[in-house]
Amino acid sequence: MHLIVPALRTAGPFIALRTAGPFLAAPLARSPLTQEQPIVQALDKVKNDGNLNVDPPEEDGKQRPVRPGPIESVLLGASAVLAAVSPMAFSDKVVEVVIPACALLAAAIGVTAEYAGRVATASGKEVSSISLKTAAEAEALVASAERSKAVIHTTFGISASMAVLAIVMPSLLSRYPSLGPFKSEILLFCPLTAMFASAVAALAECETVGWAEAACSLGKRRFADRSTVGRGWTSQTELVFSKAQRERTRWASFIWGTLPAPVFALLVRGGFGFKAIVATSIAAVQAAYYLSAAEAAIARATAAVAIKERTAALADTYANQASRVGAVLPFTSALGGLCAAFAAIVVELQPAASAVFPALGALCAAAATVSKACCQADSKAAMSVVEQLGVKAQDPEDKFPPVPNQPFGLLTPLYASFRDSIPDTTLPSSALAAPLDPATSPLR
Repeated sequence: MHLIVPALRTAGPFIALRTAGPFLAAPLARSPLTQEQPIVQALDKVKNDGNLNVDPPEEDGKQRPVRPGPIESVLLGASAVLAAVSPMAFSDKVVEVVIPACALLAAAIGVTAEYAGRVATASGKEVSSISLKTAAEAEALVASAERSKAVIHTTFGISASMAVLAIVMPSLLSRYPSLGPFKSEILLFCPLTAMFASAVAALAECETVGWAEAACSLGKRRFADRSTVGRGWTSQTELVFSKAQRERTRWASFIWGTLPAPVFALLVRGGFGFKAIVATSIAAVQAAYYLSAAEAAIARATAAVAIKERTAALADTYANQASRVGAVLPFTSALGGLCAAFAAIVVELQPAASAVFPALGALCAAAATVSKACCQADSKAAMSVVEQLGVKAQDPEDKFPPVPNQPFGLLTPLYASFRDSIPDTTLPSSALAAPLDPATSPLR
């Protein structure tokens, strides 16, 4: 036994360094903090698209934090220096207290950094999950709008078929005189059916627009900050009156889908068959208009939902990056506690050699503080991205978010392709500046 104790005093620090060295070097060598973050490329791609105004946060716009904060740096450096000079400056009794205290201070800083990093990561994940839930709800609303719009295609087909049948119906009646007693009923069948289809299309279009507006406005109030949420707030009284207004709008759309056809038929001159053709054609035109209006509303809702889904995906990317960076936090905290335990044991055997463990604990705590700073930066970036879904830069009275205008948005690529197809016949500036050579001039 008297031979083992001196051997432990001599070889203990080297054994500890050899054991803990690979564990300390591995997270620093493979740490994602030293690698280029791919989220910057995603931000550049999103910023180049004009549909979403995403600005990188201050923590991510600059170089990512690669060193601990000033307070942590001072505390960790002071603890490492104090532990290193204590065997030479103090007695053995004081060293037995100072070195474990310095190691415990480094371990406490590492544990605190783990707590802050875990909290930031959890906050970012919660924000990203809320944004993903909002995008899923908006997509469900668009699906409801698509279901309501599906009947408009049927009504448009029925009204168009009735318009064609109304045109050929007089010829059929003249070809089959036996149908003469039922001439009025047969001629009325086409306009009445077309008017009924147009009225159903009007109701379906009103319902489709309502679902589309709900999909576009979803998330405005949910992600608004305190300074802007009051602008879009609606009281219970306003909600009651808005509900009544929606009911009146629905019945008004039903009336407007029914009355124009017979009114136009009464205003034109001609026989009963011609008036039936006019009424059926007007009803078919109305059904086509309602189909176009529903398609336009769904197009804007689809664009808005695409923006929500892309924003939620970007926020989820930030949150996942925070989780990836924060995965090293439990390991660094465990290493800090291990260094504190080794310091408390080795200081009893070899006080001078135990001074290395507070330095190792300070190194682990520094890695933990760097991971914490990166987790907080990624969490703030996720929150900054999700704020784009709020009412921060939007009018609360606007039913739709700032999505591109669909008709002109469709003409933009056509204009760009036409402009690119025109050959460039202008001379370069160098050719304009050069003197004209009579020998090679085309006017020669």
